[in-house]
Amino acid sequence: MLVHASCVRWNKKGILFVGPSGSGKSDACLQVIYAGGKLVADDQTEIRNQDGTLIASCPKTIYGKIEVRGVGILPVKRVLPKTPVHLIVQMVPLVQMERMPEPEEEKLEEIVLPKIKLYPFENSFLLKLKAALNKKVS
Repeated sequence: MLVHASCVRWNKKGILFVGPSGSGKSDACLQVIYAGGKLVADDQTEIRNQDGTLIASCPKTIYGKIEVRGVGILPVKRVLPKTPVHLIVQMVPLVQMERMPEPEEEKLEEIVLPKIKLYPFENSFLLKLKAALNKKVS
């Protein structure tokens, strides 16, 4: 199934960024790549249920590329062909960020995954994402 989402792997965990065009999915990927992560797919991601695990991969036509708004489409060296997904991150405007959110989940391809909402243009975006992945603050 093809979804309008971007995907990275960071700290051994797959992250699926979802949201409408212009919401910051590619910006989120760019930040994660520069923090040591790897790009799986930008803007369009193929997902499938493989024995109860959600696997994300990239359509061949866009593999190894990222659209950087204001710069253009760029090649990425740090890429992976696929990854298991561990977390869904909904890109939201800052005013929609809840101070104390209730735990959320989303079902994709019959697999339920944890979901959080983040504003990707906030200075602390990567720190919040890392805390969510680790469920602790270092």
